[in-house]
Amino acid sequence: MAIAARSDDARHGRRSGVAWLGWAFRSSFAGSLQRLHRGVDAVAGDDLAHTIEIDGCDEVAEIGRFVDRMSDRPSSMVAEIRSSAMQVGMAGHALSEDSAALSQRS
Repeated sequence: MAIAARSDDARHGRRSGVAWLGWAFRSSFAGSLQRLHRGVDAVAGDDLAHTIEIDGCDEVAEIGRFVDRMSDRPSSMVAEIRSSAMQVGMAGHALSEDSAALSQRS
């Protein structure tokens, strides 16, 4: 009788351990998916500076890193375009001033 009780206790202990592991995995996976979803949504909404931070080496973390790399390219391209536009604007302004000064001399 005592052996059967110990056997039942051991099975119950294994079940609760497996249930806890399942809960821990689900919680971690669900949290990673939620962070990935928020990050992808932010990038899709034109927030190219948003970073997705997912710890781990699983597929979800890998996708998060991929989306980060993907959003870095347009972000740096936008920065380059803004810089070039400012330079063109300043050059245009300088050219306009030079043209005005030249017309006053003529």
